[in-house]
Amino acid sequence: MLGPKVSAIIITHNRCEMLKRAVNSVINQTYKNIELIVVDDASDDGTQEYGNEINRIGYKYIRIEKEESRGGNHARNIGIANSSGTYIAFLDDDDYWMPIKTEKQVSVLDDNPEIGLVFSGLYFEFKNKYLNYPKLPNRDAYGDIVEKELYVGPFCTTITMMIRKSLLDAIGGFDENVKYWQEYELSLRLIQITQVGLIYDCLSVANRDLSVKRLTNQLDSWKENVEYINNKHRELFSKLSEEGKRKKKEIYYREAAYRASVASNKVEMKRYYMLANNIHGRIEYVIRGKLGLSKNDTLLLESIIMKCKALFLHNKIGEIWPNAYKNINQ
Repeated sequence: MLGPKVSAIIITHNRCEMLKRAVNSVINQTYKNIELIVVDDASDDGTQEYGNEINRIGYKYIRIEKEESRGGNHARNIGIANSSGTYIAFLDDDDYWMPIKTEKQVSVLDDNPEIGLVFSGLYFEFKNKYLNYPKLPNRDAYGDIVEKELYVGPFCTTITMMIRKSLLDAIGGFDENVKYWQEYELSLRLIQITQVGLIYDCLSVANRDLSVKRLTNQLDSWKENVEYINNKHRELFSKLSEEGKRKKKEIYYREAAYRASVASNKVEMKRYYMLANNIHGRIEYVIRGKLGLSKNDTLLLESIIMKCKALFLHNKIGEIWPNAYKNINQ
């Protein structure tokens, strides 16, 4: 018995070699009833030729021509519109899934009809393999997220999600006006109509090669994007407790500091870290704010801390995964 169909939607743009790895990670899932859909957002690097191969072996390749290109969320929505699965999962071309991801997430959705979105933790993979580390999810991020006030900031990423297609159709898919934190805006609509499931495991791998160009490298447009999300969900955010509003502001300052650092704006980075510290005093904020130490400056230290944290939280030694800790959820 195959079980319900899962539509795996990969969006891509000019990363043909990375796309092949992403596609293989879907094909090699332990769960086999998967409809693979690759949506190519106007690539000109040979992706189209590879996409034709995908079609020939029985999967779906959809090309968006340059004049029709309208960003990642538009590409995801095209994938959703062309999908026929009961459940939908998303993947970016430079990331990939662990083989057991689909099987574990389908099991949660099958066994819990009240859950419409299930997610997990993920690994961060750098060009320098010694920097790789796992990021386990918040243990409280399940059930009624609104009641727990865990929507003050992003609690999952796009590549870790699996969602019931019926719910994506009900909310209209991704908001194509959103260019950053697209999974956050999507989740804000989902958590108001469904429960959330959590798998306390790292089932996806996110590429963090610093040479790869990302939208996350831009600060001013990110700030405008956050303002758009805040205005769109003003009513929901107004229900937060005073402590919830403080946490939301702290998360904003912390994220702004990171994006300022990636944009090589150390002055703004330091300012945002000190603003975050004014809300919630942390030694990390003080050190970064005073000394101007960005996340990239302390990647090795952060990697060590996150590996140790994962080991401590699981209270066991896992296998070594590409020179980093591999979390195995029994």
